[in-house]
Amino acid sequence: MGRLWPRAPPRAPASRGQPTAGSRERHVRVGLLLTRAALPTLLCLCLCLCLCVACHDGKLDLFQSVPPAPSNLADGGQDMPPVRDGSIPGQISAQAGDGAVVPDAAVIPDAAVVPDAAVNPDAAVPSDVRDAAAPMLREDRLLDDFDDGDSDALDSGQGWYVFGDNNQQPSLGFPEEPGRGRVARTAGQGFTGWGAGMGLNLQGLQEEPGGSSEVFDARGYLGLRFDARLGEQAVGRVVHVSVLDPCGPDCQHRFSTPVTLSGSWASYEARFDQLEPVQENVSDAPLEISRLVGISFIHWNEAVATPLEDFDVLVDNVQFFGITP
Repeated sequence: MGRLWPRAPPRAPASRGQPTAGSRERHVRVGLLLTRAALPTLLCLCLCLCLCVACHDGKLDLFQSVPPAPSNLADGGQDMPPVRDGSIPGQISAQAGDGAVVPDAAVIPDAAVVPDAAVNPDAAVPSDVRDAAAPMLREDRLLDDFDDGDSDALDSGQGWYVFGDNNQQPSLGFPEEPGRGRVARTAGQGFTGWGAGMGLNLQGLQEEPGGSSEVFDARGYLGLRFDARLGEQAVGRVVHVSVLDPCGPDCQHRFSTPVTLSGSWASYEARFDQLEPVQENVSDAPLEISRLVGISFIHWNEAVATPLEDFDVLVDNVQFFGITP
């Protein structure tokens, strides 16, 4: 028996390249899933980017306030660049002391290095002068100004003396010098050995409680300072300034430096770190500034085969110097 209804026409096959409704739905669902999975990653990347932008010199200053740019005008009407503390180069700083002007170098970037001496004045002191027992410089210590007209040093029963080679001794006097008062004067001629000089024994000059009177502790001082000029009879112009420390019961080490004098009064310094040991020392031990026993002004005969040049030297205001008041 035949069908009463006609057979439905067959579906036309979908053309290749044209998505169906089912495939489009699947594509939408996959896109939504990918978006949900990638969203946290995108948020993290954005947060990291914001943090990188907010960081400055390794510090997070996202919430720090930025000081307003200064309205001051420099010379010529040009705006001066602000510095990190809000000041302007060349302005007076209250932290630098009354009236002190802070130079541009004081407000340069952090890479600037401040010398040790700028933050620690004691750094300029020679290492053999500065130690744990005497870390600070001491005020100048006047040994003698010779105004009393005798050979005794100030604050001590010790006195100035002269010495020379071959049992010869130079002269020593304390004449008046115009505009200066009395000074020490030593002169000599005809010395055919090593030479001659004048000296002062430092024993008994110790002033700190508990100090030894056998030696003088010169820690905290930088060296010797004195005024001098050549006399009218002088031929030689060089005097060797020396200090002595003990090396045994009857032994002394001498450390010296040459000083060239002129015919006019001038001030000279012989720093401890400039003194060199003389050849006659029995060892190469360094100078012990804490154990000095004497100072001297010596006229060395460099060529012993010939007589020493005639010398005539005037000396005044002999002192250890550290901090000048």
